[in-house]
Amino acid sequence: MHSMMLRPFHPAFSYKIISPRRRRGSTSPPLPCVEVNPGPRKSKRSLSELHRATTPDAHRKKKRPKLSPSEKGKIIGALEAGASVHKVAQMFGIDRKTVRLWRERHKADPQLQRKKGSGRPRKLNLTTVRYIHMTALRNRRQTATSITNHLIYRVSRRTVARRLAEAGLNGRVAAKKPLLTQKHRKMRLAWARAHKHWTPAQWRRVIWTDETTVRINDTAGRQYVRRRIGERLNDNCVVTTVKGGFKVSVWGCFAGSKPGPIHRITGNLDQHKFRAILKDTAFPFIEKLINEEKKEAKEERKIELKEGQDIKEVKEDEKKQCAWVFQQDNDPKHTAKVNQNYLNEKKDSLKFSVMAWPSQSPDLNPIENAWRTLKINIRKHRRPTTEDALYELIKAEWEKLPADIFERLLESMPKRIAEVTKNRGGYTRLTRGPRSTGTFLIFSLLK
Repeated sequence: MHSMMLRPFHPAFSYKIISPRRRRGSTSPPLPCVEVNPGPRKSKRSLSELHRATTPDAHRKKKRPKLSPSEKGKIIGALEAGASVHKVAQMFGIDRKTVRLWRERHKADPQLQRKKGSGRPRKLNLTTVRYIHMTALRNRRQTATSITNHLIYRVSRRTVARRLAEAGLNGRVAAKKPLLTQKHRKMRLAWARAHKHWTPAQWRRVIWTDETTVRINDTAGRQYVRRRIGERLNDNCVVTTVKGGFKVSVWGCFAGSKPGPIHRITGNLDQHKFRAILKDTAFPFIEKLINEEKKEAKEERKIELKEGQDIKEVKEDEKKQCAWVFQQDNDPKHTAKVNQNYLNEKKDSLKFSVMAWPSQSPDLNPIENAWRTLKINIRKHRRPTTEDALYELIKAEWEKLPADIFERLLESMPKRIAEVTKNRGGYTRLTRGPRSTGTFLIFSLLK
């Protein structure tokens, strides 16, 4: 028994002395080889608490949004009206502590101005922010990423983008406009000054002309769709592209509130084909306008003579009436010597004038907007299967354009001239660029 009690100590054996538990927070250090007190036992959580702990954030109780300035004013107004804190909390569905908080803040500051917070200071100082603005203004095509790479500070691209957005330098799609040299700007400014004082009656006597092209499978331009996440490649959310297809080019004109004739252009337009357009389409339309005007003048003269007006006064009124003005751009086919000589011969016999037109100025020609309206109307129809069917559709929709469209376009001429004068011969905002003069997305979304 003595030998059993005096058993020698060996390091290979581990001894654990069981002692009473010690409460945490005791000032005495823990004894060696004594089990550490695990603290109070945790009670078992209920199944509902476990379910709430494992459910996603969508099922948890969301925080109430911050009070708006109007809500704060209503709370203060209710308190000043004599309502109790408990009553105000019930009225607005908020906690009573919140009502007391804003009551005390109103006592300290009746204006309830937001105090400057002590959040994290910005990493970029004012000098660096000013450098970012100047870099973006010197080269408008720089991205926020390229500007970030040139900074000595290590900041994110999003930080630079926020500083640019604060200065109003947002990234936008560049507008497509014809190239304007200094010579073009001078010519546009001179044209605007020469026609600055034109009356609405003079603008109605201009015959506006131009060519346009409609492609059956043109997928240029942006098309916006509404889709959910994961529906990017759905059949009704994509713009289909088809190789090949056909197109139809036409020449057209309008004068006053009347649409003129449409002439189909087969193949590539050259000076000889344009002379045929002048001979077969343009000049007959001018003759028709002159004959209709003479007929109306005779009827008005009969009415005026019946009322007792002198014949000399009628003839003087006819002389004051301005002649028709033929407008066309400076395309090489239009300005060819053969066509210019032919145009000069006809303008002497028919007694009309030709407008001097500045180059690179589709935004000054109102027929460009009429083409756009025409193509939007064509888009509403089914896809034609042949070029002839497409031409017939173009011709029918052009004749259907109401008179008020052309009237509004002529009313916009003083605004165009004022904007060109203001911009010293620069661009205007009244057209959507050269795309309105050429191809346009028509049938890509039609089934």
